[in-house]
Amino acid sequence: MNVKFKIVCFILTWISTLLAQQPWQWQNPKPQGNPLWDIQAVSSTVGYAAGEQGSFLKTVNAGIDWELLSFPRRIDINKIQFINENLGWVAGQKENQVYLYQTSDGGISWKQQLKLPGDRISIFFLDKKTGWVAVDSTIYYTIDSGKTFEIRSTLQSVISYLYFLDPLLGWLVGGNRVYKTGDGGYNWQVITLQSPYYRLFLQKVIFINENIGWAIGSVSGPNHLSGHLFKTSDGGLTWEQQLNVGGSFVYNYFTDMEFKNELTGWAIAGGWIFFTNDGGEHWDNMDREDYLTQITHNGKSTLWGCGYLGVLLTSTDGGLNWTRRSSDTILDVGEGMDLFMWNHEIGFASASKALLKTTDEGQTWKKIKVDDFGHDIFDILAVWFNDPLHGWIGTSYGSGWGGLYRTFDGGHSWSSQIDSLHRIFNIYFVNDSLGWFVSGNKIFHTKDGGDSWFVQWQDSKTDEFMSIQFVTPDSGWAACLNRLLETHDGGINWSRILPRPEGLAILDLQFINSQDGWVIGYYGNDSYIYKTSDGGLTWVAQSHFAPIYARPRSVYFIDKNHGWVVGSGFKGKILYTSNGGRIWQEIEVPTNAPLYRVHFTDPQHGWILGHGGIILNLFNGIVAVPEITEVENSFRFTLYPNYPNPFTPLDNFSGGYSQSHGILSNGVNSETTIEYEL
Repeated sequence: MNVKFKIVCFILTWISTLLAQQPWQWQNPKPQGNPLWDIQAVSSTVGYAAGEQGSFLKTVNAGIDWELLSFPRRIDINKIQFINENLGWVAGQKENQVYLYQTSDGGISWKQQLKLPGDRISIFFLDKKTGWVAVDSTIYYTIDSGKTFEIRSTLQSVISYLYFLDPLLGWLVGGNRVYKTGDGGYNWQVITLQSPYYRLFLQKVIFINENIGWAIGSVSGPNHLSGHLFKTSDGGLTWEQQLNVGGSFVYNYFTDMEFKNELTGWAIAGGWIFFTNDGGEHWDNMDREDYLTQITHNGKSTLWGCGYLGVLLTSTDGGLNWTRRSSDTILDVGEGMDLFMWNHEIGFASASKALLKTTDEGQTWKKIKVDDFGHDIFDILAVWFNDPLHGWIGTSYGSGWGGLYRTFDGGHSWSSQIDSLHRIFNIYFVNDSLGWFVSGNKIFHTKDGGDSWFVQWQDSKTDEFMSIQFVTPDSGWAACLNRLLETHDGGINWSRILPRPEGLAILDLQFINSQDGWVIGYYGNDSYIYKTSDGGLTWVAQSHFAPIYARPRSVYFIDKNHGWVVGSGFKGKILYTSNGGRIWQEIEVPTNAPLYRVHFTDPQHGWILGHGGIILNLFNGIVAVPEITEVENSFRFTLYPNYPNPFTPLDNFSGGYSQSHGILSNGVNSETTIEYEL
């Protein structure tokens, strides 16, 4: 059997696997948590918002409720434009390709109209037929709703934004230049905003009529980031700055602006909302809304907004007061914070001065504010519960200090148990009586269910402990940034074991019994997964992957074969193995956000915690991974999961083959695209 035929057989096996695969789903925040980069009110009740990873949402009740709709590709959507409630276009990019999609049924179904090499795309449609698309510095034009395009012109600048008043008169911005056309885009007049704006990057331009318009841009440099808003009253020939934010060591810039007429407008910078009712002669700083970056108006004084972490907002008084329409469970969750599921129904996620708690398998997560006990910084890094009511948290106060706190009512109230410790990264109980936590270079132990704690071990040669785990009352392991220790007498004595390379910074570990375990960490710019099958005496490097995957943060195995690794630099992917780590497969997840913890309660129920309180959930957690050992010459072939899932009649797959270090990665050595019909 030749290699080509074996690869085809492998592909067919993969397709049947994908049909049964269950994707990771959003649980927090709702309806989703990816950044939203554009929003448009089409009428007084209907509107759309879109952003990273193909996130596309629709409202039909004036922004009160938003539905997450399926989109055919996980591109980062940066522009949406609807002509009416049903007909619209979205544009975005992914991996040096730009895309244009059209819908004629309000986002239920989509047709791809353009796929071109490029890094930036902007669109403007004047009506149902007439539109312009800018890809990098080239302008395309259509008169048939995007069925066909012709090249109108190519400019010297990468184009950020397009705006037309009629089929002939339009403007665009790129770099520190404004371009104006009077013939539909064949020829352009260039207006350069001179010093002190020579490093200016213009982001958006809009016009109310042929004379009056506004543009926003940013200036960046060493220790400097500022935003600038300009107005023209002569059709773009000259521009006057009306408003600026940020500056040296005060970093801020404009993310959006919206004008209803010649007098009334809004601008957003760092969540701050600026308002003018005199054409920009004066601007009032109204208030600040966390995460807000984009706004749109649907007539009168009603505004809708969106932004980071999927935030969705509405205002009915012109921006004075805002109502959060996405779930109010976006929290300050960063690296080192924890996720603990007591069973598949009850669980906790940690944040700064707060916890998220679920009692219904994660269908809803409720925010619990935690008393900071007088500390300005109160980051909860470790969570453990022995039962639904009785638990502990380990904290950081900043500058390396922290404390241990205890609850008897399921996390609603806490009491300080031990204060003035080094910060606590991990707590672990092997049963209701015996528990440990790590703080600095010390290991604390309890024998009475946490009523009292004592220092069981201290090692002056050890850096800060990051993780501890026991599989029996006697056998346990503790990891820090430069050492891995093991004990076989319940923590009385610890000995050093050393996964290679020397100096590996271990960020997490997991053992499923006294023999089989994994550690993850980094050394320099590279990251590693190591496995032991003899309790830590010897270790095998299972994968060594590039800096793009830097900082794996959490590892979890539910048995000898099935495990997951998540990290803060994985960019839309996690790692999964079904054979004990011999092969690690990339699995797509619906967010590019940094991911910090993964936890399974059983083979069918798993959760991931990420930046901002993002929580993803997987039911039917074990996914069959096709065997690839039959491929000759030690080549490994992988076919990546389709998107969307479930299948449409014609879907795209990408795959590659490599002789790399056991991690299946798109684009290694070669890549091919396969189309099939079902």
